[in-house]
Amino acid sequence: KPALRWRRPCTTSLQLPSVPDSVSAAVGSAVARELVPREAVLIDTREGAEAALPELLLARLLGIDCEGVALGRWGRLCLLQVATPKRVYLFDALCEGVIEAIRPALSGGSAAVKVMHDCREDASALLSQFDVSLSGVFDSQVAHTMLLEKEAIRPFQISLNELLKSTLQLENEKQVSLGHRMKEDPNIWFYRPLPDDLTAYAAQDVMYLPLLHRKLCDSLGEPSGGGVLARSQRYVDYAKMN
Repeated sequence: KPALRWRRPCTTSLQLPSVPDSVSAAVGSAVARELVPREAVLIDTREGAEAALPELLLARLLGIDCEGVALGRWGRLCLLQVATPKRVYLFDALCEGVIEAIRPALSGGSAAVKVMHDCREDASALLSQFDVSLSGVFDSQVAHTMLLEKEAIRPFQISLNELLKSTLQLENEKQVSLGHRMKEDPNIWFYRPLPDDLTAYAAQDVMYLPLLHRKLCDSLGEPSGGGVLARSQRYVDYAKMN
């Protein structure tokens, strides 16, 4: 699996790893080509975020994740990752005006389904720090719970990495090594410039969320994922209670 690397001469564009054969075998190569992005772009200016907004507003499906320090209402959101089927955007939340510029793509101004995993603290951070009220969230942890209920299995909390492994035969190759570093230094997402291994980790955390959505909907027998969307609203509403 090739390493994620900076593309030249543009220092803000990254080439993403190719889709592993195991993933293509699990979902079909055509579906993988349709839903897995091929590049990532780091956005650290309001102007860059404004330029990205039209693509986000036109997308029917977005994968979203957040990184930060003690992420939640009282912590600090440092990076917002948004995946479209074409590319992953890494929005630097520490730069003035970046998150505000894409607010319409995250809230009621967007008809896109936002695929997230346990969005509660992310939703809380976005609402309290940037006045962003998420809409149209498909929470993959909620979907996993519904799958277990369908099979009469007692629900349990599952990490995104575990869900990707069990559903798509995929692992974020950066998860283990960076997991130790994040425990050793909880402020790791606050430092700038972001090192290459952190941007790689962040991009790989969201690049398969649109594909995960398709796989979970197929497993539930819900092409639109409407049931998951309805139940995920409780996770989104956590932001108003926390």
